[in-house]
Amino acid sequence: MIVPSKAEYSVLLDILNKQGAETTKEQRRMFATRAFGVSSHYDTAIHSWFEK
Repeated sequence: MIVPSKAEYSVLLDILNKQGAETTKEQRRMFATRAFGVSSHYDTAIHSWFEK
């Protein structure tokens, strides 16, 4: 599982504590969606910088 930011650590820890250290497909998808959102924003910023 990917954690998109330090702010999400507590969310994941709560999930793992409540579910016996297991995650659902939906939870993994939620974290992946957030992570790709962060990385795509970062990639766009780099791309914009190089185009200047």
